Amino acid sequence: MSSHSGRSAQALAGAQWSGRTLVIDDPAALKRIRRKEISPSAVSGMTKCPASFAADSVLPRSTDPFQPFLIGTGAHEALEHLFQRDPDDRTEEFVRAEVQRIEEETWAPRHLALAERRRLLLPDAPEEVVNGEEVTDELVAANATLAARWRGIVLPWTLGIFTMTGQPHPRDVDVFGTELAVGGWNYEERRANEVTLSLPGLRGPFPVQGKIDRTDWVTLPDGSRGLSVRDYKFPAKKPRALRQDSDYAHQQRGYRLYFGALHPDLPVVDAALLYPGYDKVASVDISEGAVMATLRRFENAYLALNRSADTHQFDTRPSNLCGWCPLVNACPVAKVTTENAAMSAATKPSGPELGLTVSSRPARVSVWAETSDYSRLPGVAAVPQLAPQPGSVRSALDAVHRYQQTVTNGSDQGAPMPSNTLLYPASEHMAINLFSATDAAVEHLVEQGADLTPTSISSMTAIVAGVIEETVRTLFGDSFDWGHGRTGRVLYATRESMRVRPAPILVPLHDHAGNQVGTRPGTRAEWDDWRARIVGLTAAKARTALSVADGSLASAVPDPISVFASELTTPEFQSVGAVA
Repeated sequence: MSSHSGRSAQALAGAQWSGRTLVIDDPAALKRIRRKEISPSAVSGMTKCPASFAADSVLPRSTDPFQPFLIGTGAHEALEHLFQRDPDDRTEEFVRAEVQRIEEETWAPRHLALAERRRLLLPDAPEEVVNGEEVTDELVAANATLAARWRGIVLPWTLGIFTMTGQPHPRDVDVFGTELAVGGWNYEERRANEVTLSLPGLRGPFPVQGKIDRTDWVTLPDGSRGLSVRDYKFPAKKPRALRQDSDYAHQQRGYRLYFGALHPDLPVVDAALLYPGYDKVASVDISEGAVMATLRRFENAYLALNRSADTHQFDTRPSNLCGWCPLVNACPVAKVTTENAAMSAATKPSGPELGLTVSSRPARVSVWAETSDYSRLPGVAAVPQLAPQPGSVRSALDAVHRYQQTVTNGSDQGAPMPSNTLLYPASEHMAINLFSATDAAVEHLVEQGADLTPTSISSMTAIVAGVIEETVRTLFGDSFDWGHGRTGRVLYATRESMRVRPAPILVPLHDHAGNQVGTRPGTRAEWDDWRARIVGLTAAKARTALSVADGSLASAVPDPISVFASELTTPEFQSVGAVA
């Protein structure tokens, strides 16, 4: 493995591939993967690819100071300490001294005893040098060179905080707090953090963790005061315009939820990402609609993570990020399409190093064979969307609105629609798809004889939206966007799938003679099974449709009529009337 690998080579104990699913049976590994509290980074990992998240949780982290996470941590620490000082003491001189202190710790001589550090410093050195104990002049010189390079990256990042356009000088910032730790573990003091929190989900409260970089008091144009939740970002390249459905945006809205639940009487009026190294500030949408979407995302990830750990199965979701996954060289469905991804993949462990064999990708099979059991298509049930219980949507909305820490089980009056969330999407395609998804939900409720209430409409819409998103990710494996044309195609295909496979909203009850005598609500298991089948059926239809365009359908089924006609001319069918 290359010296610049993001991971130290280590086998994944008790892991093997089953098709495109990573199966982990080692209890110790599963314990490291499971989360008692869900963090924004875990939400991101589970949403992108559960298998990759599982491997990241088990494999040892690299000690390479140039890894994005570690180099960003150094800059974070310097700014954290800057804003913990009295306003007049927030100076450039302090930041320079702080960066130097962190540099000396990061590149301290004791790290030269680590084989991984030696491999970083002298990538072409023989194994006896890498694994040896002698600290040579060459190692010391290389250490000093890379330390200077590290400082050349981190120092401009941190000093940029003093010259950000449209932002106050650090001494003029009215800081409410820094590094508010919610849940998790304090490694320095070897104890659990004091502040714990559960958020109100559609299926009950769930525990969370994370650290809010900074919260500031800000003054609005009307003279009122409120709080701004802020987070530092230190990407290697200039950031693009922030997408409101990105991991970063969801992370900030998660922190906004954390803060609001802990301080329900303090108004949060703004959330933003600060890029000091690029003089950029990105505002994050914290309207109630956007915050509710984040709440559902966090809850789904929490449930999916624990469900995966319970079943020992972690699904794969190939995307353009596969090249940076530690499993890329062993994954049966890895997607490496760019030079940068290939370069990153070359630094990752091989299948044998991980103790995983690379599953060969199956040859193209008959489309009919692939879709014969569409409920078993890979990846269709990675994030289950169970039927909400009556009143739960209203309870969650109300709880978030008041920033309470527990669910309030009120009467089933439905969720009020806050006026400040009625913002028409900038994209007309997005608006069409969103309205159509809600229409599909309402039509299905009517077709199944269910009452139309604000709660039933919002609940069914959330379920339909989850099915559409999961189907799109199953088919195309990359980011999801309600404004994409393919989302609209999948939406209409989902709508038709629901017509032939109705949801278990009201399940018929029959007497011994087969007469319907009433109905009952579907069970959670029935909803889970229905959702998996709808995603699978819709994905199968889409694969079949797209195979017409590339000619693979015609080659796979050269004589389609015979598929059906042959079955009707077999001796069994010809003599069916004589069968007892």
